[in-house]
Amino acid sequence: MDDTSPRYHQGRTANKIGTLEENRLVEYLEAANYHLATPKKAPHHGRVSEWFQKNYQSPTFLRHARVVDNIYQLPWIIDIVLWHPELWPDCLFIEVKSQNVGGSVDEKIPFVILSLKALQKPSALLMAGFGFRPNAVVWAENQQTELLSVWRNPVPLRDFITTRKKFPIHGAHGTVVSPRQGGLF
Repeated sequence: MDDTSPRYHQGRTANKIGTLEENRLVEYLEAANYHLATPKKAPHHGRVSEWFQKNYQSPTFLRHARVVDNIYQLPWIIDIVLWHPELWPDCLFIEVKSQNVGGSVDEKIPFVILSLKALQKPSALLMAGFGFRPNAVVWAENQQTELLSVWRNPVPLRDFITTRKKFPIHGAHGTVVSPRQGGLF
């Protein structure tokens, strides 16, 4: 695909928006007294929570960390991995997908959700923007489990990060889609 095609520009725009949402999330984490870890050596696959416990005493996060495998058993770069000694001792793995116009991100959502589920750890998917197909949003929201949360709005996700409390999650048409209204993990 050459750099003059509309799909190239849509993908580049989606990446910028996704990065913007990640940056906002990082700003929020820093305001909530989380510190960005800058390791000389990345934590070993599957042992990231032990690595945090050994090296940090206060809430800490990694950005674009290659610390787990995806569903194909290949190294996967997670957007944000955060650790808090009380709230997230097993870490919270966060992926951000963004789409403001129709595009291919809908096709990536199942891969992300299945990979997050395979971790068997607390995880969250933030679907930012308004370009997602409504059926893709509903499907993603219906995939939630006790360990996987799907968020359409970064504000409740931020509250979730700092309290671990799940609030009712509203779907594309304003309906509550989460069976765990206000419950804890």
